[in-house]
Amino acid sequence: EEKPAEPEKSPEPEEKVEDKPAEPEEEKPAEPEKSPEPEEKVEDKPAEPEEEKPAEPEEKPAEPEEKPEEKPAEPEEKPEEKPAEPEEKSAEPEEKAEEKAADEASEEPKPTEGEAKPEGEGEGEEKEPERAESPLPGVPISYGNSLRLMQVGSDLKKVKSAKKHFARTYSLDEDMLHISWNSAAKKATKARIAISSLKDVLLGKKTPTFKHSGAAFEEEVCFSITYTEGTKYKTLDLVAATASDAQVWVEGLRALMKTEDTGEMRSKVREKWLHNLFEEADKNDDGTLDLNEVIGMLKRLNVGISKKVLKQKFKEADADGNYDEKLDFKEFCSLFKQLATRSELKRLFDKYSSRNEWLTCDDLKMFLEVEQGVEEHSDGYCRELILRYEPTTEGKDECLMSYDGFTQFMVGPENDIFCQAHRKVYQDMGQPLSHYFIASSHNTYLLGDQLQSESSIDAYKRALLKGCRCVELDCWDGEDGEPVVYHGHTLTSKILFKDVVTAIKDSAFTASEYPVILSLENHCSIPQQSKMAECMEEVFGDLLHTGAGGEGEGDTLPSPEALKGKILIKGKKLSKELEDADEGDVSDEDEAAEIDPQELRKAGIEPTPAKKDEEPEEPKAEEPKAEEPKAEEPKAEEPKAEEPKAEEP
Repeated sequence: EEKPAEPEKSPEPEEKVEDKPAEPEEEKPAEPEKSPEPEEKVEDKPAEPEEEKPAEPEEKPAEPEEKPEEKPAEPEEKPEEKPAEPEEKSAEPEEKAEEKAADEASEEPKPTEGEAKPEGEGEGEEKEPERAESPLPGVPISYGNSLRLMQVGSDLKKVKSAKKHFARTYSLDEDMLHISWNSAAKKATKARIAISSLKDVLLGKKTPTFKHSGAAFEEEVCFSITYTEGTKYKTLDLVAATASDAQVWVEGLRALMKTEDTGEMRSKVREKWLHNLFEEADKNDDGTLDLNEVIGMLKRLNVGISKKVLKQKFKEADADGNYDEKLDFKEFCSLFKQLATRSELKRLFDKYSSRNEWLTCDDLKMFLEVEQGVEEHSDGYCRELILRYEPTTEGKDECLMSYDGFTQFMVGPENDIFCQAHRKVYQDMGQPLSHYFIASSHNTYLLGDQLQSESSIDAYKRALLKGCRCVELDCWDGEDGEPVVYHGHTLTSKILFKDVVTAIKDSAFTASEYPVILSLENHCSIPQQSKMAECMEEVFGDLLHTGAGGEGEGDTLPSPEALKGKILIKGKKLSKELEDADEGDVSDEDEAAEIDPQELRKAGIEPTPAKKDEEPEEPKAEEPKAEEPKAEEPKAEEPKAEEPKAEEP
């Protein structure tokens, strides 16, 4: 405190001169005197714009009495004039961010303020990041700040079209299991998206909505969330106020999607799900459920249980002693646990439990060896299973597994009939491509039926993210020379070929690094086929495999290992006489033409005759004439009828 006091005493006479003319600043008599002073001291700069504040100490002399913290510094440096200075300094960092730079330049006067001591403790500031903890198990600490900002909430715009923008406040729930927003038309349980339903989070204008309706927004503030609702894929297109806000949401959501599936997380999800069930079943909003409300809830869940058994379990769960025939949330959880308990698992648990209601590491090891036929598992592996599936802190600390943890373990991937070792590539991938079964998709672009449903680039993303390695594109001539993809001769919607190609590039190698095959059903004219080739070369670049089909002189195809990260084109080549042509039609077989005409008429579509049916069958009408002589053949057979006469003798 003595060090800062010394430099402050030296400028006291100068400050006095400044303070005196500061009062009549409005009259502007002392402006020439201040001209050299702002160059020497940064403190004078913020004092100039705040012309109203110097008048405060004159009207309110009692202010220094209200602030006892500033009094010890005042007697050393003339208390009459300096009460106004700390008031100005305390207000400066709150009102203007630019004045912080001036405060950093003048480091000497800072220690006189009451806040100087905590600021001066550099060691405490360095230790703060070390105390940071992940807000959610399995989420890296580096994403903790993004998740906390998401929980506070952000003002985002939902984009549905060029003219439809909805401003809403989106936030991450406290339990970090849902994204919620304020909506006057929907209930709170409907105005949210479960984190578990998220499939992809894209930064920028990557969706058709943004490409066609997002011209008014900058690329860096736009992001899209792809999620499932039932069996349907949906996309939420949002615009943030700043690029940093968009980055916070994209990073935070991606971190939540990769969150490790722990017993604690599953327990939290289960509890939240039970809360939702309870709220939906509580029709009169009294915070309790009667028997009829429970019966209605179980019907929606398709739980098969007789009413007599349910009544008995309902009475057992209603254990609060008031016999009101209603269940609060805790009693409802008890009832649900009774209904969800599987008797065969409970018998196994009781059989191997050496401690009441708990399995030890040795108990779990014995169960794995005897019941599951798994041998040579160490104690460390059993401890790892307990830490992964046990929802209670008590069980984790003492390395014990409760019945809830045992139930979660039994439905975990370790007990899946599918071999876990085969979740990774375990086969020889160096054989020719034709030696393998390839996961393929038919009419990939369709979201529904093949007559009048919607075509979408999201369908390609969905197929590729599921591990599909061969997708289909039905290509037709479009307007303005741009090829389109849709199911020909039907009412299905059309999407641009270049949008499909771009979407395939974005998702091609997310699920697998092995090659992606584009199966082209080509119905385009030669000029638009050239346009397709240019588009694929431009979008795919080095990813496009343009070499010969076989390796060397033979017809052997390259191996999947050799084609990693490559995109292959499968389609019919033009004949040599048409390769250099600018006009003409070259088309693959039309699958849509094979649809039953009656089905087309039911959908309101008039069947379009294919070009291949240009009356090539008329010559066949002459065939009956050629068959007329064959009709004479029976006459030739008549003599054969005489053969039995020869057999009579």
